[in-house]
Formats: sequence, structure tokens, C-alpha cells
Amino acid sequence: MFGVSVSFPDRFHVELAVLVKRILEKETRHQYVLETRDQLVHKRDFLWGVSLDEDIIRGYIDSAKLANGRVWFSSSLMFHADFFMQDKYSELSYDRRRGKLGPDFQWLHLPEIRRKHARRIPYVVRYLDKLGSLITAVNQRWGTRLEMYSGNGEVHVEFEILINEPGDLDIIILRHMRALKDVFRRMSHWLDKDDGRYRSIYGGYLFAKV
Repeated sequence: MFGVSVSFPDRFHVELAVLVKRILEKETRHQYVLETRDQLVHKRDFLWGVSLDEDIIRGYIDSAKLANGRVWFSSSLMFHADFFMQDKYSELSYDRRRGKLGPDFQWLHLPEIRRKHARRIPYVVRYLDKLGSLITAVNQRWGTRLEMYSGNGEVHVEFEILINEPGDLDIIILRHMRALKDVFRRMSHWLDKDDGRYRSIYGGYLFAKV
């Protein structure tokens, strides 16, 4: 069915993987590759994954994975705070700021962490605060559950879908995907405001094309 030998717990999980892959490809018009648990880099409790083909570098949804009755979707990179800081500051200034951030650098998606370091990394905080406010606005508009996530300076937007939640699963997934696309578009519009003022600051750190 997938062009490779795969092993899934039962037929339901096979059908679910096919459904998710079909929705992603139809909506994004990009090719996705199905991966079994053994093929995933970060196995954790995932039973399977559907990932953007490695030849596609600008799709707005990177992957979907099944674990514990939830399909977890992750956007492509929204912002790379570490790359931005390396580009923005001298090596000495970067090392000093990075050292002061310590383990908090893993938690930049949390507002309280950003408030704590607002004077140390103001440009990063401004960008992520804006992203956070847009996610809130988009969730209110679409009735979705998008959330910001960061790790090692890499910022993504994620959402989870319960496989047994009420309603048509494909419609729920599509609504969240379109809400995520809305976030990317709003961020792009913000970067282009005032004759591209913010884009001149943040450069090409919004990677996805929608």
C-alpha cells in the first residue's frame, strides 16, 4: 500500500495513516512520506509518522505523528532564534546572552520565560510575542487549538487531534491546517508592514511558503 514494508498495530492505524497522508497532500499539494515507528528519528511513543518529503523545503506542515490516541501535527520552522542571535550579535555578545539564558532557551514559547529575558533578547521576544498574539487570534477565529513550541531555539506551531473526538476527523484536521496557514500568512503580512521594516530586521527567518 505504501511502497515499503510496514508494520502497524491494526487495520485502523493503517487507515488513519492513509487518511492523514491524503489530507496533507491534497491540502498542501506537497508529497509526504509515511514512516513506521522504527524509521522515526524520535521514536518516543509514536506508532507512525507522515513527514514532508525531504526534497520539499518550504511546506508549512512538516509532519504528523500518532501517539497515545492523538495525531500530533507540527509546522515547518516558524523562527530559528539561535540562528537569528548568531547573526544579530557579535560572537562574544551571543555567547554572553546564550549563557544568561541557560536552560530557559528551551522554553521560549512560554510568555513568562520571554518576559524574564525581554531586555536580554528584545528582538527574539518581540517576534515571539507577535507570533503568540496571532496564534491566539487565529484560534479564536477558527475554533482551533494551535500552540507555539520551541526547543534549542527552533520555534514551531503545533496542534493535536484526538482520534476519537466528536465530528469528522478529516474536517477537524483541515480546519486546523487552514488555521495554521492563516498564522503563516499573518506573520508574513506583519513582516511586510511599514515598507518591510520587520522583514529587514528578521530577514528570511519565516521559512514556509503558503
